[in-house]
Amino acid sequence: MADDSPANPNGDSARPRKPVSLPKPAKPAKTSGTVEHLKLGPNPESKAPFRRRNPDAQAQPPTGPAEPQHRRRRQHRSENAWSGSQRMSLRWLLAGALCLAVLGFFLMKQLKGSSEGVRQPKDDGVREAVAGKIFDPGRTEDWKGALPIEVAEKFTQAQTVAERLVFVRDTQRVRPALEEFFREGLGAGEKVAVLIPLGLIQTTLFTFQRFEAKMKDGSSRLLCVVLSAEKGAKVDFESYARHGSESWADLLSGKALEAQAVRVFVKAENYYNHGFADEGKWRHFAATTPDVNMPLDFYVARGSEADEHLVGIASRRQMRATLAIRSVAGSFENRQFEVTKVLGPGWVIKVP
Repeated sequence: MADDSPANPNGDSARPRKPVSLPKPAKPAKTSGTVEHLKLGPNPESKAPFRRRNPDAQAQPPTGPAEPQHRRRRQHRSENAWSGSQRMSLRWLLAGALCLAVLGFFLMKQLKGSSEGVRQPKDDGVREAVAGKIFDPGRTEDWKGALPIEVAEKFTQAQTVAERLVFVRDTQRVRPALEEFFREGLGAGEKVAVLIPLGLIQTTLFTFQRFEAKMKDGSSRLLCVVLSAEKGAKVDFESYARHGSESWADLLSGKALEAQAVRVFVKAENYYNHGFADEGKWRHFAATTPDVNMPLDFYVARGSEADEHLVGIASRRQMRATLAIRSVAGSFENRQFEVTKVLGPGWVIKVP
């Protein structure tokens, strides 16, 4: 019987060896010149599943004491927590940057919208001019006389009616209203703290420099200095005082049923009720003024000249406008008025 064990180099053959039987050689399959089936897979007699061996993977003996399992778990959780906190920090940073960008956008929009716009209806004769500036109030060589900022400062610092009248346009016409405003009206207790330039407005009728007059109590007024080659720079008192031909107290009580001029903010809205319930006949505008606590409802007859002008002024955003209004069948009781005429966009209008 043959022995397939390796030879002992020391010549040790004292221990007996078990006889090993060699497998019988497999008989060649009978073929007819073609291979009918070729089966690949694990040995059907093997109980272990078929696995690919990686000859390069060699078991490496440990080089040191084995790390405890609980320590590895804690380290793994710590790494996961650190990477998670990094992702959360990045998300919060991105969210904060987005919030700041949105806030900045709305602040810029608010600052831009705080200045008075001059949007005019088409071909009404007073739309904003597209030609070059007539005057540059910031340059003395382009303007002879007191600069608009100087006139505005002297007007707001004046102590008497006589002193203020020197710096206003249409002195004789506005004198009674100016005296009442500063002696008995809202202007009696107002003190201007600072003047903020808002920019130059030029129309086909006139050019004026705008300022925001901020009061010590936090309120503010629009101060416009009209530029005239003949009369120089003069304050438009009526726009400053938001002056109307009738007081709001008289209009809302029914003592006065119409006004030839009121200065308000208007914006197209959609409220139809009481005597103005017919939406096909009327168009609604919400009107506000700092001189009245609650909004007012103004209506204009659709298709009228006033309707065309108001749509051109305030169809998309709130704008200043000077309007003629009247109460219809006691509509003042519901704070509703009909707009009979648009005197102009903004509060600086052509005087009679």
